[in-house]
Amino acid sequence: MRKFLSWIVIFSVLLVGIPILLSFNFYSAAKVLGILVVVIFSFSIRLWLHRTKKEFNPRERVKLNLNDRHWMKKDLANYSKLSHQDRIAYEDRIGIFLSNVPIVLSSGKLYADRRKAILLASSFVDFIGFSDDFRSRLPGGVVVYEEKMEGSDSDLIRTNQFHFISLKELSNSPVTIDWSEINFEN
Repeated sequence: MRKFLSWIVIFSVLLVGIPILLSFNFYSAAKVLGILVVVIFSFSIRLWLHRTKKEFNPRERVKLNLNDRHWMKKDLANYSKLSHQDRIAYEDRIGIFLSNVPIVLSSGKLYADRRKAILLASSFVDFIGFSDDFRSRLPGGVVVYEEKMEGSDSDLIRTNQFHFISLKELSNSPVTIDWSEINFEN
């Protein structure tokens, strides 16, 4: 409220000034004041939108298609039990995870298996739940270790914000991945 207080005071003074000027028959001044209100209001809306976008940094979600929803309904027991509105929220959280968290192989290439990436995201959503601070708890990324890994390639992507899993673990059951190792502080 404090950051908008100055703007609210400015608009209030300008809007109250228009009828006062009209009551004293200063029609030209009232018209100029009215135009000034519109110009300042347009400028402030633009400024507020810019600040909001900068502060909250909205990102697009990965949209799940009908095929994704079908096999999620078939393969994920918890998804099929959700109500229609909870499914929409669940899909949004999966989309947010997929758009914000890179899933890479230890060689540095992006992981391309969409189905397993969605299952990985769903296991994270199940772990976190429907908390309000979902975006702040996202890991910086997920590194999938390849079985024939060389040490030099993986050193480039080692950081506290990444969660490491093996390709074998991902292939067997991405739904049962242990997310408790994630460092949520960063």
